[in-house]
Amino acid sequence: MQFFPELKEAGAEFGYRTAHEICRFIHFHKELSAEGWEFNSAMDAAIMQKLLPKLHGSKKKLGPVLAALIRLCLKEEARPESDPIKDVILTKENTLYPNSVEKLARMRKRLAEHGFTSFAEA
Repeated sequence: MQFFPELKEAGAEFGYRTAHEICRFIHFHKELSAEGWEFNSAMDAAIMQKLLPKLHGSKKKLGPVLAALIRLCLKEEARPESDPIKDVILTKENTLYPNSVEKLARMRKRLAEHGFTSFAEA
């Protein structure tokens, strides 16, 4: 639910169906995983599949949203209080959801270079 307000800023909020699908995905991820299952691993996959694909837009629209989403994907102790979030912070050790952080960082880079970004990469 922490992602909802941030995605709403970009016009990419989600509804009950998406929330329900994420819950079902995490349930079955746990059921079908071998020992050593981790919630954060399942949540990372769910974010990549269900939330981030909704993102596309201009620097004005997505700049602050990407920063906020990256912040949510970091461990609390690694979250910087101010922007911009430096790339040196975006290490696996500092993240809750490493795949999502990696994708968001690439999107942020394309946004800076081209003024537009999308989840889909060509």
